Amino acid sequence: MTGNGTAAVERADLLTRDVDLLAGLIRQQYVGHAVTFRCADPATVDGQLRTAAADGLTAGWLSLGGIEYTARLQPAPAPTTALVLRGAGLIATRGQEQRFTAGDAVMVPLDQPSSATMADAGYVTLQVPWTALCALAE
Repeated sequence: MTGNGTAAVERADLLTRDVDLLAGLIRQQYVGHAVTFRCADPATVDGQLRTAAADGLTAGWLSLGGIEYTARLQPAPAPTTALVLRGAGLIATRGQEQRFTAGDAVMVPLDQPSSATMADAGYVTLQVPWTALCALAE
């Protein structure tokens, strides 16, 4: 927070066809993963990552346009939720499976590794730091 009660906002914006660059930024921003991408035509890839962060709270836009994404995910380091705006996918743990499509909300598992598959997906994301959740729970 600044002295006048407002928070500084940090923004990041990436638009790329480089799936390796996109994978690295997803790993850095959201969750560690071992990923494989497939795309029928590299010219149609629309990889986007946009974020805005203030006081640890991060809102974002993630686009995997023209990409099929398959990954093994580590547990998320912070509660991370996504609202699916386009595409479809699946996140599965050893005991549960969640399929999703446009209009659904999905949360990256916090307590165990998971696997994920997604196709031509676009998400609005929200990451909330544990400290903020604990303060709300008090």
